[in-house]
Amino acid sequence: MVDSVTNISSTAANAANSLTGGGTSSVDFNTFLKLLTTQLQNQDPLNPAEGTEFTAQIAQFSQLEQQVGTNEYLKQLAAQTNFNQQALAVSYMGKDVLVSGGLVNTETAGEKVEFVYSLENPSAAGVIIEVTDESGAIVRSLEGDGASGSHPVSWDGKDDGGEDLPAGNYRFTLSVPAAAGDVTGKKELLTYGEVTEVESAAGFTVLKLADGRVVNFEDVLTVRQGNNG
Repeated sequence: MVDSVTNISSTAANAANSLTGGGTSSVDFNTFLKLLTTQLQNQDPLNPAEGTEFTAQIAQFSQLEQQVGTNEYLKQLAAQTNFNQQALAVSYMGKDVLVSGGLVNTETAGEKVEFVYSLENPSAAGVIIEVTDESGAIVRSLEGDGASGSHPVSWDGKDDGGEDLPAGNYRFTLSVPAAAGDVTGKKELLTYGEVTEVESAAGFTVLKLADGRVVNFEDVLTVRQGNNG
């Protein structure tokens, strides 16, 4: 004789494998009743299962059924959220987004570029922003406010000699000179980039920018109309 089955979670999983091909999404109370009937037919008459065991099994199966339903609902909710996120991300196409990083792309010579830097702690000596071209050469040095907080900066697209720089990729590097009494804190430089493509990768929405960067949708801090908008 088959021994009495007392672990309903294991039994339900086995039944689901045979009835649904390995998944538990279609496990319902009818499945449990079939299992219970089979259990009653095959239990040892010399050692029958107690009524309390059946009651416990029903309660356990009910919990399992509710959990399966909850998991399915969460999957649907996550899919809907991802769809909504992608729809919003598509609306960013052709617009400029502010994200962490120092890379910018100019489309015309002497193009004005706006960016932002932030300091967790103040710097008595201020800050220095160096602009380098694609070869790594420093073409411009800018001085900034050392107060804590966020600071918008505008670069006129010129080198230190006042000449317009050609279109291309440029990188900003933020440095904080050491000064007596300064406490080192987090510093961050953020730049704008034009969104040229939206992609879904491994369940996440990512944005591809004109300068070649790929950023997560959740990392976007600001969206503004692009120069071509």
